[in-house]
Amino acid sequence: MTHRGRIQAQGGDIEESVSWCQNETPPTKTEGLEMIDLLENRSI
Repeated sequence: MTHRGRIQAQGGDIEESVSWCQNETPPTKTEGLEMIDLLENRSI
């Protein structure tokens, strides 16, 4: 089974997302938090 999705931030002038796709398991909590960090750094 393929797990895929994205973490998204939008509002004001911001519309950014980080997509993910993994075959065996969905992202871990740690991986999700890392994606949020990437997203926050893009919005600065």
